[in-house]
Amino acid sequence: MDFYEIAQLMSKSFWLDGLSNLRKMVEDQQVTKDKFNYIKQYLNYFIRQNKKGRALNWLLLGLLLDQDRTIRFIRREGILRASKYDYNSDILKFLSSKIINNTDELSLKPENSSYFKSVDNLLFISTTVRKMKTNIIKELKERKPNIVKDLLATTEILFMKNYRNNQRRDSEDIEFYFRGEICEAISYLIYMYDEYVSIDNECFYNLDENYVLQFKHQDIVKEACKIKAYKAYEIYIDHYDYSCSRINHELKLYPPTVDFEKAMQYGYIFHELQSYNLYFKNTNKYIDKAQSLERLASVLSESLSSKLIVRKKEPIERFIFKFPDTDQLRLLLNSEQFFFEEIMLLTENCKDLFSDFNTLCNFKVFKSLTLFDLIKANRLFHFIRIFFTSYVEKFFETEPDLVVRSLVPVYDFEKITYMLSIVLDDFKIQDFFNLFIWDKNKRSILDLQYSPLLATSSHLIFPIHIYLFSNLLRNSLFAINKRIFDTGKSDPMTQMLVKVLKNNFDFVEYDIKFKFSGYEGDIDIIAIQDNYIFIFECKRTLLPGDVYELRTIYDNIISGANQLSKIKSAFSNNIFQQYLSKKLNCSIDNSKHVVTCIIMGNRMLSGYKCNNHPVRGLYEVANFIYSGEVEFRDGKFSLWDNNYFTPKDLYKYLEQDSYHKLVFDSMHEHNLVYRFDNYTITHNSFYLNFELLFQKYNNNYHINNKI
Repeated sequence: MDFYEIAQLMSKSFWLDGLSNLRKMVEDQQVTKDKFNYIKQYLNYFIRQNKKGRALNWLLLGLLLDQDRTIRFIRREGILRASKYDYNSDILKFLSSKIINNTDELSLKPENSSYFKSVDNLLFISTTVRKMKTNIIKELKERKPNIVKDLLATTEILFMKNYRNNQRRDSEDIEFYFRGEICEAISYLIYMYDEYVSIDNECFYNLDENYVLQFKHQDIVKEACKIKAYKAYEIYIDHYDYSCSRINHELKLYPPTVDFEKAMQYGYIFHELQSYNLYFKNTNKYIDKAQSLERLASVLSESLSSKLIVRKKEPIERFIFKFPDTDQLRLLLNSEQFFFEEIMLLTENCKDLFSDFNTLCNFKVFKSLTLFDLIKANRLFHFIRIFFTSYVEKFFETEPDLVVRSLVPVYDFEKITYMLSIVLDDFKIQDFFNLFIWDKNKRSILDLQYSPLLATSSHLIFPIHIYLFSNLLRNSLFAINKRIFDTGKSDPMTQMLVKVLKNNFDFVEYDIKFKFSGYEGDIDIIAIQDNYIFIFECKRTLLPGDVYELRTIYDNIISGANQLSKIKSAFSNNIFQQYLSKKLNCSIDNSKHVVTCIIMGNRMLSGYKCNNHPVRGLYEVANFIYSGEVEFRDGKFSLWDNNYFTPKDLYKYLEQDSYHKLVFDSMHEHNLVYRFDNYTITHNSFYLNFELLFQKYNNNYHINNKI
């Protein structure tokens, strides 16, 4: 029977009752791209139409025709995620339960059966999540129009203060959540307000100081944090192969492997440590060579704040900042000399983006807007922030209401355009607005750390602390999906590793294209010495800000692992060895040990093995080859066997996990528990015990010298 004839029958029978007949009809079918797209289209359509029987028929057809392809599509498109359907999940529960109950009849592979069970377990609390969202919307409507500015003022206070979370607390305690999580939750609440009420000028001028000061919005912020966590766990299951079990009202989320979760936590922990180390190392280098913006503005504010900060009575009592537009200030803000804080920011970004100051500053982040333009805009707003906060902070004890009312300034476009004209050309100001003002038609979901400016047709509200303390360069590059170095140009990340390798290996080559004896592909870098052949696949990615952005990194790792598996297979073929030996003019044979590695531009998932190919961060590998040292507390520990580098050291570091095994063995289980009314989701995660790690360093490595 023709495929499209079978498709016509999808609406005439309930095929779960006749699986054997359906299997016979499709057993000789070749699933072309067009046919599979046909299945995807109708499966999507009938789920959204809540047609349970027809949706199940199309799902069964896909599973019988090409089980793995259908599962990949479901995962990639999030077909069974409750969040895609506003948590109206009855049809999703119907589909998952029917598939689970007919696992044997469908001949589901164990991993695919496990996937449906995990989805079904997570869907168990989706109705509760929907109720939480409904209650949030109800409160948002009741609290209008105050709620928008209330939430923005709350976020500003969190960014002003040195807020620290503690995940050993209960999820009913606001301190359980990271500041970034709270900011995301508040962004989500403001987005929902706009969706169900609509942001207008009235929102910008109404505020309940008591609610802000006592954090009375705490309950809906916590609920929003939990909803965001639920959505993240959908991604964990769909994209990272986490599993979800359920016993009564308790759900537990498990990583695909223990090392995957440890590698994820390692990435975040050590990135933060490296940022601190980089900052303190460069502080001594630049502290006396560059003027501090913070210090300069603080000194000036002592003499000028009383003249520039005005207490206004109308339309509400508040402090406002009167910007002094002088030639001296214009010269200072537009200076090409960097302040100390800017050098620190540029140094870290240069390292993360494999760039130099000049390239980075001239890089066009958005249309005509360069990074240096953003630096100048940041100077402008840093001056305003420092002047303003240093003056109003003294009123926090006596007139806290007044301070709260002054925290989130509202500008008409004429005024903020005038302020920006001090540092930006007229044609760049619009680019600045287009980059940072949230436009739901371009970026459907609001995240204040990416789009910190909210606007109506006439006014703009500016949470200045969110704007200044978010990584706006990294966030902007993620938002517009742009790289410093375009594809096709010489990759600085590859060049950096090649340079390090050439100083330590007899033979190093890169960007090798091959096509021979059924093998076709390319090798990013190959290094050969003694009995070892090292093959590196380089993936240049930005540090992810959340679990959604991590998908890009994970996809790159999967892609890199697939490429390395093909290359390793080719290397086992004697004919290919001869071909490559001739092409490279270097001997390649079975006597050499082939070692592969996926090199990432950041530390995320470093220590993980994907299809037995180790994942490592570039700077970590480069440092291992260059010095073999890791700094920790009172010493520099050498990771080499001797006082000099050998290929065997690199082999042990990659293949035997000589370093990462110590780190991972120093991690202890830490369960994150989120409460959803009477239900809980427990995320099985890990934290690093630094005391234990230090002991392991002492026991396994020798100290080179005291710091």
